[in-house]
Amino acid sequence: MWHMSIKDHSNRLLFTATALLISACATLNVDRDFSLDLNRSEGLAVVSLSFEGLVPAEGPAWRYRRLDNEGDGFVLTHTTQQPLDWESPPGRLAYFALPPGHYEFYQCGFARVRGSGSQYWTISPGGAPTNTNSWYSSFNTPTYDNYKAEPFSVKFEIRPGRATYVGNLHLVWQENRKRGEVQVHDRAERDIDLLKQRLPKNSFDGILLSPERPAANR
Repeated sequence: MWHMSIKDHSNRLLFTATALLISACATLNVDRDFSLDLNRSEGLAVVSLSFEGLVPAEGPAWRYRRLDNEGDGFVLTHTTQQPLDWESPPGRLAYFALPPGHYEFYQCGFARVRGSGSQYWTISPGGAPTNTNSWYSSFNTPTYDNYKAEPFSVKFEIRPGRATYVGNLHLVWQENRKRGEVQVHDRAERDIDLLKQRLPKNSFDGILLSPERPAANR
């Protein structure tokens, strides 16, 4: 029979708990029954997030902040709660409520488990550990390397009771150079069509369009 040591089991639980904590702290999409009106004290940010050059499990996190330094947060490209909407390239539509103000997306990065060649740990039928699991060095928790894209800034404004389409933020990762670049694309037609399906109580006819979308694609 296969056995797992208490320490190995604890580390797996720690890794799972850490992943769940990160997901819980991320900014989430509003519920399906969310409705915008001019009496609301908040607005809705709408942005699609995508990437290339990474495996899906390395989907990046995108940081945003208010330009008056009154708040910041981050959005994950995808989670178990909010999976990918597109596979090629991998991406998701994010739509989340924010207080009125001027904001920017300014950072994009991801964490990668540091491997140890072809070695990793398994448990034999007799309960003896064998060094064959690249996620572990001994039975310690996994080690991660953090990577960030080149600096960028995509500004947008949130108004009470209005939705703002920021654009499509797309990370291009060059593995051979360990370098990432964030590109901004206009996918308004695709993204707003999906938004109307996700939030059917809203028409979004008066959605604000971010001035930082590529002019050639407007």
